[in-house]
Amino acid sequence: MDSNLDLFGAPKTLLLVCPMKRCHGALRPVPGGVACDSCEYRKADKAEIPPPSVNPDPSRVRWEELAKKEVLARLAKLRAEYLDRVRTELRALYRARAEQGGSDAYVCSDDAREILESFDGVPPTDVLSRTFLGSTFKTKEWVSTGQMVKSRTPGNHARLQFCWRLSE
Repeated sequence: MDSNLDLFGAPKTLLLVCPMKRCHGALRPVPGGVACDSCEYRKADKAEIPPPSVNPDPSRVRWEELAKKEVLARLAKLRAEYLDRVRTELRALYRARAEQGGSDAYVCSDDAREILESFDGVPPTDVLSRTFLGSTFKTKEWVSTGQMVKSRTPGNHARLQFCWRLSE
C-alpha cells in the first residue's frame, strides 16, 4: 500500500497551518518539504537540511556581530528615555536585593522587561518592540555574575539568561 494514499486509495491531504506570526496560511507539500500558500515560509525535510558548518567564515561572523551591535546602538539612542528609566529602577531593585540577600543578589533581563511594562504609557509590543532592552546591561556599571537563570517570561520558553550586578 502506498503511504501517500489513505485507506480508500485517495491521496492524503495535509492540513497544516503556517507557524509565522500573523500569517496562518495553509502549508502544502512541495518537493523536499512544505511551503506556505500565503507567505514565503518554507521548511525542508530534515534529511535535506545541510549540517551546520563546523568552521564558519570568520569574516561573515564578524560582520554579523558588528551589524547586531550597530542595530542595538541605534535602538538604544532612539529609546534612551526608556533605557534610562529602566536602568534607574534596576539599580534600585539590585540594591534592595543586595540588602536582603547579600552577595548573591542579581538582576536579569526579565526584571528589565517587567520594569518597562510597569511604566505608564508604554505602547504594547506590537507597536514598540522590546529589542532595545538588549542594551540595558551594555554599560560599564553592570558586571555579569557568571550565573545564568531560566527566564520567567512565557514567550522565552525558560531560556537561560545572564545575571548582572552593579560594579560598585
